[in-house]
Amino acid sequence: MYKQRAETKSRVIHKIQADQIQRREMMLEFAARAYELEKGKRPKSAADLVPDYLKAVPKDPVTGKEMGLGP
Repeated sequence: MYKQRAETKSRVIHKIQADQIQRREMMLEFAARAYELEKGKRPKSAADLVPDYLKAVPKDPVTGKEMGLGP
């Protein structure tokens, strides 16, 4: 029973982290698009979006490192 609970907890934590990553990536993409529409060019990095479009660069919930923009 303990093993089953531990596996369930692990799956739930993984799902929560995956959802957080997806939301944060979407937030970055929306901010990058707003930047692009306003300035006519894509931002070079996520840091370019702070503070006008984001309060801070989102962090990856798994690694704790700042997330970057996709291509």
